[in-house]
Amino acid sequence: MAAKKSPAEKAAETRAYNQTVKKATGKREAYEASNPERFQTIQDKPGAGRTPKQSYRLMGNTDKAPNLHGQMELAGPEGSDVWHGQHTMNPARDMMPVNKRWEDFEPHEKDRVLRSAAKFGVTPDSAHRSLAAQVDRAYAHEGGHHDSFYSPAEDHTRDGSLSPRARLKVSAKNNGVPFGVQAAANAITSPQNVFVRPGKDGKHATYPNDEAASHAVQWAKSGKTGDEYHYHPDYYVPREDKVEKTVTSRSGKRTKTLVKKESETRAYPANGYPSNHALAIDVTHQVLNGKQLRDAWKPTAGEKVSAYHNSWVDPHGSSQFWVSDTHSGGGAFAPHLEAKKGTEGQQAYMGIKGIHAFHDHVARNVMQERGLNSLTNLQSAQWNEEKRRRGDNHDSSLNTYGKSGLHTEVHPGQQRLF
Repeated sequence: MAAKKSPAEKAAETRAYNQTVKKATGKREAYEASNPERFQTIQDKPGAGRTPKQSYRLMGNTDKAPNLHGQMELAGPEGSDVWHGQHTMNPARDMMPVNKRWEDFEPHEKDRVLRSAAKFGVTPDSAHRSLAAQVDRAYAHEGGHHDSFYSPAEDHTRDGSLSPRARLKVSAKNNGVPFGVQAAANAITSPQNVFVRPGKDGKHATYPNDEAASHAVQWAKSGKTGDEYHYHPDYYVPREDKVEKTVTSRSGKRTKTLVKKESETRAYPANGYPSNHALAIDVTHQVLNGKQLRDAWKPTAGEKVSAYHNSWVDPHGSSQFWVSDTHSGGGAFAPHLEAKKGTEGQQAYMGIKGIHAFHDHVARNVMQERGLNSLTNLQSAQWNEEKRRRGDNHDSSLNTYGKSGLHTEVHPGQQRLF
């Protein structure tokens, strides 16, 4: 049992905490002051309405997704997919458990999360202001006509490529598996794996993440295990065959790590982390043999990845939960912490237990304040805008929305607000 702290020790801890918060808050405020346009909302622009909701109507917003449909409503007759009629998806069967909502946290749990976030300069007000400004700019860039990453309305993007969700539909059909199985494999192999990028022709998209998912599905269907992939002698480079290398982090810290020799030819055939690929294989094998997805995957599923999976299966349902990653967590709520590939500070912030629920709560407030009714559409627009902000237009923003979608489009009745 830990020894009880003396009043002096408690006072010292309080002073140290307050100093950390003050320093972090100063860093955030300095960033906001030096990047004023990043934090301008739609209400700061000429021609805005009395409220964000009214301003979005003036902008010509056409976010027409159903408002918080339940899973069973989406399932339709005999578990069919009412969006696509593919008759292979059943949200009640293919969904992961919805993450614990902020509203369900106990007061002491909320206090712990907020105190931890404050050490990075983040408050509920600053998080709301940061996300709201980025969302407003995102919807203005899309001309109020956002084509969602999860869009069920059309199967092709403006440049003629398959829309992301349509890509998963096609892959599921080609692999001979239900949509939910393809979506799960896609989510499990998603960390550090780009979903879409330009093809070699510079025009149509390629889908590294879904290619990895399809590889995992086919491996599982062949009866082979994840370990057989992870430790395959043609792919796996054991520790004794690696060499030590000194690497320098952005902070200047030098560490030694083991890497493959330059002459080493062994390499995995699919993109992404081999351990994630192996997990996708084993989960797929269990689900195809009758096990419920949540039972096959839940012991190792993280908040981000399970929420990401659910967004594919039930894109506009009440089960939706904001998916926080580098782009939509650090970049959306705490941009003062981020660098191009993320920093230790950003990663530490994202590692706060309960931060995903906090982000989900803020995002829902931003959505409702603007009269929007699809969290997945909101998230997709934000992802696209964050890529623009970072200069990553060659990535999914180019291929998901087409070249013309990278610039503000003014539609009839829409005013230029940004």
